[in-house]
Amino acid sequence: MPKKLNIKPGDKFGYWSILTYPDYTVRPPRAWCRCKCGTVKNVSIHALSAGRTKSCGCRHNSPRVYIPKDYGIKPGDKIGYWTVISQVGKCFICQCVCGNVHKVPATRLLSRRSLSCGCRRNEKKDMDNLQKGWSIMQKLRQSGTSPNYSSSRKTNKNSSTSITGVSLMKNGKYRAYIVIDRRQIYLGTFFDVEEAIIARKVAEEKYFRSREKIAKEIIKKCK
Repeated sequence: MPKKLNIKPGDKFGYWSILTYPDYTVRPPRAWCRCKCGTVKNVSIHALSAGRTKSCGCRHNSPRVYIPKDYGIKPGDKIGYWTVISQVGKCFICQCVCGNVHKVPATRLLSRRSLSCGCRRNEKKDMDNLQKGWSIMQKLRQSGTSPNYSSSRKTNKNSSTSITGVSLMKNGKYRAYIVIDRRQIYLGTFFDVEEAIIARKVAEEKYFRSREKIAKEIIKKCK
């Protein structure tokens, strides 16, 4: 005779609700049960008590409800350049200060390995280039080879001849000059404009070429 178990109508085992008293005349003893989904079935009471059956099978077929993990991050939070918009599973939809929207893993936000969409790195690169540029300019000024002394300077818009370093005097002669270290050096007065231009070119070779060579060497070392 099978051992009787204390099972009666109304008892619940998982999704099953017992409808009748167990029938011990059959082996294994069984009882009629109704599943949560409405299915009625004759189920082994030993399987019920041992937990080997908890439903008619609908429990396995029902979609699982995913509960997002609480990372301590909520919409509106600001992490670096990111502003959190919403959570999607293990990631967060974030908007960067530059306007780009990306899906960022929660682990990267928490560890602060992600602080922007990449514009932050570009900004830092621009700042580094700017600082390098200032460093080059400072070294050029210290050596007296600032680009302001280059022979490629634009001609003054008020020039009477439209030729850099050559001006027309009231007596009709042409005066040649060159500016070095904000100091104007007189090169001579000529009747012919071509002679004034030649004098200017000779002065450029004398004063500018050596400076431009030094400037190029400084810029090359700073790169």
